Amino acid sequence: MNPLFQWDRDIFRLIHVELHRAWLDPLWLLITWSGLAGVHITIYLLLLPSRKLRPFALTVGLTQLVGGIVRLPFVSLTERMRPSNFEFANPLEPTFSSTNSFPSGHTMGSMTLAVSLWLCLRGSDWEWLGKAAIGWAILVGISRIYVGVHYPTDVLGGAILGTLVAVLVTPWFARKFGLPGFSESTAPEEP
Repeated sequence: MNPLFQWDRDIFRLIHVELHRAWLDPLWLLITWSGLAGVHITIYLLLLPSRKLRPFALTVGLTQLVGGIVRLPFVSLTERMRPSNFEFANPLEPTFSSTNSFPSGHTMGSMTLAVSLWLCLRGSDWEWLGKAAIGWAILVGISRIYVGVHYPTDVLGGAILGTLVAVLVTPWFARKFGLPGFSESTAPEEP
């Protein structure tokens, strides 16, 4: 067996089976649920009416949308079996496809949101919120393993791709929507 796959399977078993506690299931399901795109979209829609928060909601939301588009080729090209197919697995949520495991969409979307938010808030009094969001995104990733639907490398891949998308795309949207700290570089004036 491939050593990376063996590691993936062993860590999956450790988190999903060995560390499983029935009393923790509701907490991990709530965390995993918070990583759904529908939850994120609802938050953005609630923030849009506020003139002050609209630029943040548009920047982070559109960055996350780009991340979702970037993820699509990876899912279709990898066709990786979900770990919920293992005989020892007992997934806590239904899996609608057994072959779209890499990268984890919940993790990628949550990490894109969190890093984008952190980039938008860094240097402000609200920077702690961006850091807390990154901690939350890490928990969403762990929850995907705990509930039995993703391998650790699916989560790691989602976290890396989400971070890259946020770092590359957030500044563009932040400048477009006029967020502080992202001003357009000014061209020299004509004489």
